Amino acid sequence: MELLKRGLADLEIDKRIARARRTRESATHIGPGSFVFERITRIGYVNRDGQEVIRKTARSGPQDQRVFVMRCRVCAHEYGAYGCDTDIRRCPKCQDGLPGLPVPEST
Repeated sequence: MELLKRGLADLEIDKRIARARRTRESATHIGPGSFVFERITRIGYVNRDGQEVIRKTARSGPQDQRVFVMRCRVCAHEYGAYGCDTDIRRCPKCQDGLPGLPVPEST
């Protein structure tokens, strides 16, 4: 109901609810009312489409979502993704995934 009050379209509301459910399911419970999203943002985590988290950046996005650098294990393409999306990302170069976020070069 709150999202409707904000004027969001039905499709956007569905996307946000699905993202929240995925995030909650992938969270590791560490105590009353506390969750840590370590599993899908851990360096070395590989999702089912072969996308690996290789580093965390200092960049953040909407709602303080941290940007992580992902590497495709098929073609080695590197791109940025929000931490809450690392489990569902597909490579933008060889798997028709959404375009990646810009990331700074590693130092």
